[in-house]
Amino acid sequence: MAEGSSSVLFLPKDTKVSFVKPPPEDLDVYCKKCHIFMQNPHQTSCCGVHICKSCQESAKATCHFCPPGKYVYNAFPDRAHQRRITALEVHCIHRAKQCEWSGKLEDLSAHLNYREKELFKRYEGCSYTEIKCKHNNCGFFYQRWKLKEHEDSCEYQPATCEHCGVHKRTLKEVKTHYNSCPKFPMSCTNKDHKDFKIQREKLQYHLDFDCPFQPIDCQFKWAGCNDRPKREDEDQHNATSLQKHLLLLAGACVKLQNENKEMGEQSKKKNEELRDEFKKENEELREQLQRESEDLRKKLESDKEHLRKQLNEATQKLNSLTEIVKKLNHTVFGDLPVTGDENNPVRVTTDCQPVFFFSDNYKFRMSVQFGKFKIWGGHNFEFKVYRDGHRVIPEVTKIKIRSDKCDPHILEINAADLAKYFRAEVCENVYYVYIPGKYKVEDSVSIMKVS
Repeated sequence: MAEGSSSVLFLPKDTKVSFVKPPPEDLDVYCKKCHIFMQNPHQTSCCGVHICKSCQESAKATCHFCPPGKYVYNAFPDRAHQRRITALEVHCIHRAKQCEWSGKLEDLSAHLNYREKELFKRYEGCSYTEIKCKHNNCGFFYQRWKLKEHEDSCEYQPATCEHCGVHKRTLKEVKTHYNSCPKFPMSCTNKDHKDFKIQREKLQYHLDFDCPFQPIDCQFKWAGCNDRPKREDEDQHNATSLQKHLLLLAGACVKLQNENKEMGEQSKKKNEELRDEFKKENEELREQLQRESEDLRKKLESDKEHLRKQLNEATQKLNSLTEIVKKLNHTVFGDLPVTGDENNPVRVTTDCQPVFFFSDNYKFRMSVQFGKFKIWGGHNFEFKVYRDGHRVIPEVTKIKIRSDKCDPHILEINAADLAKYFRAEVCENVYYVYIPGKYKVEDSVSIMKVS
């Protein structure tokens, strides 16, 4: 057996095999069911018929040749039968394409070599076997003797632009890229300079500034010379056309003088028109400003008078509110007595009953009790202050009290000196002040002033 051969064949299913000599009459080489050449013969256990592997797999436990249910169907690979078949001499299946190979059937697969995925062996074998191109997106099949040539020039092979080195696609796309590649070498568009090559991105600069064969405008075009000499012939053109250029320059100077005179007249006329227009607009603007100023003055006078009336009304309201506040200062807590001077004191008896009063100097409701408390011995004076209905810490600076039982009769109690002079102490938001002297039930003291 040749190297690399095998008793198992790997051929297309419908392969037509051409034998060098007719096979023996007792050797079945074609499937009894589908009549196609058998690559992997199987023999039925019931009737001994040889069928191909495909027919065996589709039989579904039923023999095609025996009566149904007569025998138990089974089929198995017949290796001995396969060895007899693979030992037969055959021609290459591409004999019609001039392939002259012949050999044992078991070597035919190796000769045809359909292993296209093994790239290092894809070019070995029958020259007429069709192999798929290795490049993606191609999909064409070529006979092996043409395959290498095709793959080397396949337009789907990977490629990189040789000019810019940036565009990396397939060869087909790269060729299309050449039509726009900025580095692609282009021939100069001037026929006398067509052998000159330059990159596409530099071609226009070459034509505008460098190419000696590029036609250019005469430097006296503005004067009327319409000749377009080649760049290399510019000096020669100027030398041979000197008289022509002088005549054109003279004509251009006369024309410029006429145009300058005409422009001067037009400018003068335009300036006069603008002056008249400006004068008219200035007059209109002055009249408009005068009207707006007069309107504004009248409006300001009207607003001033209106504001004066509002100010008078507000002053009257403020005076009225001041009077109301003065009254409220005396009546906010009802008909409480008000003390503010020695002629209008608040009298407090020794019965320990609270007396509520109000002071002009200290604008909160206050209460005093006079009698014997458990804080100290003797008679004491309890002073409280209320704000928004709640008792708060008194923040008075001076309390002026009159008592006929003590000496002197007028006591001025400063908040900072209460404890020092009068044994007073703040307790639970209350001032307790000791009043010297001996008092009876009907006796009293007077609150002269609280500030």
